Amino acid sequence: QDPTYLRTDHAILGRDGCRIPMPWSATGPSLGFGPSGRPWLPQPDSYAALAVDRQDGVTGSTLELYRSLLRIRRERGMGAGSIEQIPSAPGVLAYAVTGSTGSRTGLVINLGDAPAPVPFAGELLIHSVADGDLDTTPDTMLDMMIAPNAAAWVALD
Repeated sequence: QDPTYLRTDHAILGRDGCRIPMPWSATGPSLGFGPSGRPWLPQPDSYAALAVDRQDGVTGSTLELYRSLLRIRRERGMGAGSIEQIPSAPGVLAYAVTGSTGSRTGLVINLGDAPAPVPFAGELLIHSVADGDLDTTPDTMLDMMIAPNAAAWVALD
């Protein structure tokens, strides 16, 4: 049923082979994705554990991580404003965002396999660590390290 594949006489595969519908509920054949009960794209049974109704209100879940990130982004006006790259260690991306509210937020992402220094100091707003845990406890990041394969947002003001 891949539209790209069908339109190109089976010459080019579209993205459908690497997309999976978002599971909304842990029950039913479509896991809550669409009213038909049978999704167009295959839905692995294992995805029931990842459904929205299983993650709602669960600290550390991907759903709650995104809700927290969106809340902080909205509160700090990060949807508009300016961004500047901050020099950082190899394998680390760091930016300072000045939001429409005037607040400055540091974003640091460690793409490496070892802890790396955070290139700025401030109050920790949110931190994701490699095992999926989520830490939103206010803390001061001064001479701190960021875990491998993790990201953090830090209030710089």
